[in-house]
Amino acid sequence: MILIAGLGRCGSSLTCQMLAAGGLKVAGAHPDYEPTLLWHQSTEAQRCAILQQHQAAKWIDPHRFPLRATQAGSIVLWLDRDEVQQARSQIKFGGGLVVRENVRQMVKILRRDRRKAMRAVSREGLLDKPLFSSFEAIIRNPDGFARVLGRICEVALPGVPFDPAAASAVVLPRGIECQPDVSIETLLLAQKGLAQ
Repeated sequence: MILIAGLGRCGSSLTCQMLAAGGLKVAGAHPDYEPTLLWHQSTEAQRCAILQQHQAAKWIDPHRFPLRATQAGSIVLWLDRDEVQQARSQIKFGGGLVVRENVRQMVKILRRDRRKAMRAVSREGLLDKPLFSSFEAIIRNPDGFARVLGRICEVALPGVPFDPAAASAVVLPRGIECQPDVSIETLLLAQKGLAQ
């Protein structure tokens, strides 16, 4: 099992899209791979049972959604993002005003929650050998990040094929800054046939 962990708007959806394009069975549906039932309306035992049916899944806000019963051998890939850009993205997605004071407050929340989340993941014994990457690394070098995902798959899922070229092909060219609109997200939903 590969768990893509972090705080919201860290690149976890993009990483799950890459894993799915590379051939893995990822919990949830394209484009966000957020199995709402999995995290928000289930017990820890139910979450773990659902995870066992997949090869990879998002684990956003680990301090809020423990997974103590996760099978041995799981690998956690923790994704970070520039905290100001992550704060701007979270505010935008929550429908708030992306203004200096709101960004400053959100950065404080992200710093606090990151510490809590990292402690929660460490408590689960899943960060003995932590794997870290970032949204910026994915955007700047999708081919390199896809190769890293391939190596993670080799360790976590021996014998399961993974196609790094197909994985990197899903990364749309863009900058690392939070966009003022939801154009990237709208494009992804249009590809799924959900955009209005």
